[in-house]
Amino acid sequence: MDRKPFTLEEAIEIAEDFEDLVDSELGGRPPIDYVAVGPAYLELDNDYIDTIKQNSGIDGYQYMHSSNLYDVYAIWLTDEAGNGETMDIRSLTEVTGIQYSFPG
Repeated sequence: MDRKPFTLEEAIEIAEDFEDLVDSELGGRPPIDYVAVGPAYLELDNDYIDTIKQNSGIDGYQYMHSSNLYDVYAIWLTDEAGNGETMDIRSLTEVTGIQYSFPG
């Protein structure tokens, strides 16, 4: 399924709507550590996750992204070193059955 990226304003609003998922265990995964805005269509790596941790979540996208294409991600830290995994928020809602009306 081709997913239209969000504007920055949409992504921030969506991330704020999903902030309550932090510390929730969903889909057989460990508790979510962060819900944050990030660049659309890019593979997110541990550098992105480090930036999110250093910038307290939602605002961590700013250091690395200059286009107008955004998505929202759930982030799980997977080890003591702070490495992690991400899942885009639309995929998370699909696998967990969370109902949400995304823009577009």
